[in-house]
Parts: sequence; structure tokens; C-alpha cells
Amino acid sequence: MRTEMSIFRKAREATGDLAAASKRQAQRGKLELELRRLESKVNSEKDAIGHLVFPLLEAGTLQVDLPEVHDHMKTIAELTGEIGQRHAEIEALGQGGNDEPPAAAV
Repeated sequence: MRTEMSIFRKAREATGDLAAASKRQAQRGKLELELRRLESKVNSEKDAIGHLVFPLLEAGTLQVDLPEVHDHMKTIAELTGEIGQRHAEIEALGQGGNDEPPAAAV
């Protein structure tokens, strides 16, 4: 009889341990989700600052002596040029007036 009580007690303890571990894991998941939400908000705020400051940097109104900023400005200028080229290519395709695909694409 003692052995049966011991088995039941051990099973009850194990169940309690599993429940506690499960509760901790659920709490951890909840906290990690909240952390990601907060980090996303911080990144959105940083992005908003960038959108406000970028025109000032581009116009030369705001001067920053950080090489990294100049590198990013150069990259943005290059990408903006590529975007302009793609827009021109799309425009040229749209103005052809011929809705048939080129022979090579068929």
C-alpha cells in the first residue's frame, strides 16, 4: 500500500512540475511576443526619424560628419537612380501600344 501511495505522490509531483514548467513557458512566450512588439515600435520610430531627417540631409540643410551617413546617402542616391530607370523602362513598355508579348517570350 505504501508503494502505491508513493507512486501516486510521485505522479502528482511530476504533474505539478509539468504544469509549472508549462506555465513558465507560456509566460516566456508572452514576454517574448511583447518584446518583439516593443522592438518593432522602436524600429518604426527610428524609421520615422529617418524619413524626417533624410530630406534635410539630401538638401544639405542638415550636416552630419559621419562617414556611415554619407555611405547610406550615396547608396540611397544610387538606388533612387535605379528606381528611376525601372520606372522609365515600365513607361516605355506601356507606351508600345502592342499588347502581344515579344516572339521570344512565346
